[in-house]
Amino acid sequence: MPPRHHRPGFFRVSASWLDIAQAPDMRAGELRGQNERVRLAGVTLLGAELAPAAATTGPCRRRRHGRHVGSHCRASHGGHCIFCERTLGGDLIPRPAVSPPLALLSSNRMRHNVPYRTGQQLTKRPRVLIIVQNLPVPFDRRVWLECQTLVKAGYEVAVVCPKGPGDPKRSVLEGVELYKYRPYAPGGSKSSFLFEYAYSFLATLWCSLRAAASGRPSAVQACNPPDIFWPIGLLFKMLFRARFVFDHHDLCPELFQSRFPDGSKAAYRALLALERLTVKTSDHVIETNGSYQQVDIARNGAHPERTTVVRTGPDPQRLRPISPVPALKRGRSHLVAYIGVMGPQDGVDIALRVADTVVNAMGRTDVSFTLMGSGDCWRDLVKMRDALGLAEYVELPGRVPDGTVAAVLSTADIGISPDPKNALNDVSTMNKTMEYMAFGLPVLAFDLRETKVSAGEAGAYATPNDVTDMAKILIELLDDEPRRKAMGAAGRARVEAVLAWQHQAERYLAVYNSLHAGTAMAHSSSVVLPNYRAPARRTNAGEGPRELRVALKTEKAQ
Repeated sequence: MPPRHHRPGFFRVSASWLDIAQAPDMRAGELRGQNERVRLAGVTLLGAELAPAAATTGPCRRRRHGRHVGSHCRASHGGHCIFCERTLGGDLIPRPAVSPPLALLSSNRMRHNVPYRTGQQLTKRPRVLIIVQNLPVPFDRRVWLECQTLVKAGYEVAVVCPKGPGDPKRSVLEGVELYKYRPYAPGGSKSSFLFEYAYSFLATLWCSLRAAASGRPSAVQACNPPDIFWPIGLLFKMLFRARFVFDHHDLCPELFQSRFPDGSKAAYRALLALERLTVKTSDHVIETNGSYQQVDIARNGAHPERTTVVRTGPDPQRLRPISPVPALKRGRSHLVAYIGVMGPQDGVDIALRVADTVVNAMGRTDVSFTLMGSGDCWRDLVKMRDALGLAEYVELPGRVPDGTVAAVLSTADIGISPDPKNALNDVSTMNKTMEYMAFGLPVLAFDLRETKVSAGEAGAYATPNDVTDMAKILIELLDDEPRRKAMGAAGRARVEAVLAWQHQAERYLAVYNSLHAGTAMAHSSSVVLPNYRAPARRTNAGEGPRELRVALKTEKAQ
């Protein structure tokens, strides 16, 4: 039995463009809307109505049209030439109404595996490639919510990110393709970050090309930090005409200053240049808050109409209080919780100093602390806790499962956000703040601009970077249960009414719908290729596709 693409009713595509001549028995005037070159970069062509091609042999009339498709012009293959009006045996073959572009046909998959088939529907599903370097997915909550939103809206989604413990190189999770590479563990020095970024860029580029081989992307979304992936976005724009979206999570120049207060000015200027190049290369910038939007407009020259604020809102259906677990308080009356990354800029060392002030200085031995998460500083924080004599009161379990997070936050009395005030934190939205609010916890934080915007009445705010003031407010909240409950209820209500991801998802999805609007890649559209009636043989010279094209040009000229 011949291969599938050589059986009657099939032929495979291996040319740069297909001619768009229609069935000779249709009037030229009826074909004006269909007889256009439709660019479908990234679309899998599922079918077109074709006349069953007889598997016969005979000479190919390649000189007549001046070009041919190699294997289909050879009698030994028993096929037909897609640029010749006849099969090798002389039967007329109408040509498909849609012509894929060179970018699509150049893929190995399209050349060898994807046939046109009679009687099928052409469905166009845009494919979005999301690049993340900072965290693995789905541990990165924001990116995972974005992936789920796109999948539910009918998009294909592929993610390139570093591997977590035990993660495979490639997997599919809830409809999302995950391409992962082994992460590089920086040593904390400035030079180690250069090696990390160089390695991450090359690994991301390789995985992105692997993802593109499985399906051409119509859009590429790069999530920072770092701001080094704009060349990949530019490359995919050139190769696949993909749109490039920048999801602005952090201000990398300010992040550098917070980690290295005495860092090189040249490095800072380089980070400013990378941020600006990323914004300038992108077709749209997604901002996590209004402060970042103002920075991109004022500092990086972003056009306001090409920026959209999409906050990292929690999912209130998934993040909601469950039954408390009293054992998590470890025999004490109160529990203070932390969830998040533990880096130099996250202020977890401040949380330990607050615990030291509460337990050792104020003598409040009825309070337990559970600080969940991991990061560059986790080992140093464990040593600091032990040095302060807080091992009995402060638990540092590292990264924990979602079930443990839900149990701890449902049992805790206060959620602490110890991020110190600096150029980065003052304008950044802290995910942990909104997660506390989703679980109905009052938030204790320093007086930061964007933190107050997010938490509002659900937060109590200490003097920036003042450990003693934060410890004092903590004790006041622990001793005032009605106030804690009122703050927690206000936070949960704000999440459900304003901050929940279901409200942010509409804005996020609108970005991609607008980028695909008016193109052949619109996710909600599908094309049903017309049915053609193919005559068995040509009866005279005036009925062929060449004469039809002449008639069409004449009608357009009139």
